[in-house]
Amino acid sequence: MQRDVADPALYVGTWLREYDDGPVHVRRVLALDAGGKFHEASRITEAGAPQIEHTGEGEWLFDGTNLKRRYTRVDGHGPSAPVVPFATFELRFPSRNEFIGLDRVRHVEISYRRVEDGAEP
Repeated sequence: MQRDVADPALYVGTWLREYDDGPVHVRRVLALDAGGKFHEASRITEAGAPQIEHTGEGEWLFDGTNLKRRYTRVDGHGPSAPVVPFATFELRFPSRNEFIGLDRVRHVEISYRRVEDGAEP
């Protein structure tokens, strides 16, 4: 069933992405607010290694096809090279509580599911 992607309620809220990359587990929480701001917090764990946490914040918009984020802060500082301060994903909504994003530049597909506001990475 195709969702009305123009409905801002599809985007606003808190979203969780979890995945494993070999022995590394990543948990990322993305909060999109109605005013066009976002906050992202990530936790990276690997057996026998210290836990790593990262944060990002900035502005987001949906252009009818793509969710676009422009980072204005990364780990409390303004972004600098080699960090790319933009993320763009073409979105599909299999349901109201999940989305799949395709990064056509890096050829990466991601998935997020809606979680309660205040969720921790």
